[in-house]
Amino acid sequence: MNGVKDNTIDGQCSKCGKCCSNILLLREQEIKKIKKFIKQNNIKCNNKNSVMLNTSGGYIDRCPFLSNDNLCMIYEVRPEICKEFKCSSYCDVENTNMNYKNVRAINMLKTFYPDEYCPYNGIDLDLINQRLNNLSKQIYR
Repeated sequence: MNGVKDNTIDGQCSKCGKCCSNILLLREQEIKKIKKFIKQNNIKCNNKNSVMLNTSGGYIDRCPFLSNDNLCMIYEVRPEICKEFKCSSYCDVENTNMNYKNVRAINMLKTFYPDEYCPYNGIDLDLINQRLNNLSKQIYR
């Protein structure tokens, strides 16, 4: 595995970056906190050219705050969903301490860097919206 330890059993982060999604569930107060933090710390968008690009393997879905060395650039104010995530519970919404009240699925790039977001760059918006709807159905059964 290219020298990266597989920690999916013990839940420890392997710094692979695979869980760092551009589509996340956030509360309005988290959005405000992150906006303030990126302004105060002059954090520039990363991955704007790889977020939701259609590749031969499917869509690349990378958070604009994931650095090139797979570290979170907003770690101090990262969303609750990121704090609660454990590799061993990937996609296991019933085995988490995450409180899903008052959250909404957002596009991180569009929300935090609207001037750098371009919805017409070959992205299949219907597929993205379908993915959001499926995520919502899974969470709010």
